[in-house]
Amino acid sequence: MNYLGLTQTLNVLKQTEYYFRNYPFRSKEVSKYDHLTNVCEMYFSRFYEMKERLKKHFKAVKVAVPGYQLDVGPFIKLFERSFDEELRARNGIHHHERFQDLALDRIFLTESIATAREGSGWRREHNADYRRVSKEWAERVRQRAAILDLFMEEVARVTLATCSFLKVP
Repeated sequence: MNYLGLTQTLNVLKQTEYYFRNYPFRSKEVSKYDHLTNVCEMYFSRFYEMKERLKKHFKAVKVAVPGYQLDVGPFIKLFERSFDEELRARNGIHHHERFQDLALDRIFLTESIATAREGSGWRREHNADYRRVSKEWAERVRQRAAILDLFMEEVARVTLATCSFLKVP
């Protein structure tokens, strides 16, 4: 079940690509800036969730296979180094302040100006910025998820090699 939890976290992380590419709100209640900031924060949280679920999974493997010494410390450290930026951002969001990024700040500013100066061309600028930034974040999700896929392959390999009861006779 822990392994399925890992795959679920990976799938939810991959879904953030969709959220980055789609702005579903017609009302002004949720701005494009707010939408992107919220999705960024959700994206970063998935890496922390994955790290914690990795630890839980390997702990369960140790319980399921008594006497097997599985040194997962280096694997977790590699995960932390590989996703240091995401883990630091999540930590900052959770313990200090909302996620801040210059590209997102630009979206906030162009939207503010566009609202104050209707018909000035700023709405076009704002929409172009939003499309560019959301596309960049969607690409980032794809690239980082591809690396997470490699981690999951290794988790599957180690789990199957360790837990003989999972092998089909």
